[in-house]
Amino acid sequence: QDMISGRLALKDVPEMWDAQMRAYLGLSTIDNPGDGPMQDVHWPSGAFGYFPSYTLGAMMAAQQWAAVERAVPDAASRIARGDFAAINDWRRANIWSRASTLPTPEIMRQATGETLSARHFEDHLRRRYLDS
Repeated sequence: QDMISGRLALKDVPEMWDAQMRAYLGLSTIDNPGDGPMQDVHWPSGAFGYFPSYTLGAMMAAQQWAAVERAVPDAASRIARGDFAAINDWRRANIWSRASTLPTPEIMRQATGETLSARHFEDHLRRRYLDS
C-alpha cells in the first residue's frame, strides 16, 4: 500500500521487504533479490495483490477434491494407475459444463454441496505438512 500510494520509494522496497520478512518470519532476503520482492512475477505487469487468487484456487481445489472423493471413493488409486476418467467425468458434470453459466460461488455450492470453506484446504495442509 505504501508503494502504490507513493509513501514508499521503489528504491526502498528491497529494504522494507527484508525488514518485514525478518519481523514476520525471522528470515533475511536482502542478499538474494530473488527471494525478496522480485520473486513475484506479477509485479512487472502491474498485477499487485495477485497471491490471494492462488489461495482461493487452492481452497476451491481442496473442496472439489473432497467432493470427488465422496463421489469416486477410489479416486486416488485411479490417479495412481493413470486413470482419470471418473474424476474428469465428475469435473465435466459438476464444474466444466457450468463454466460461465453461474457465478463461481454457486458452481462450488452445487458441485460440492457447500459454500466455499477453508476447512478442506486446512485439512489438506495438515495432511500434507503435519501428518507423517
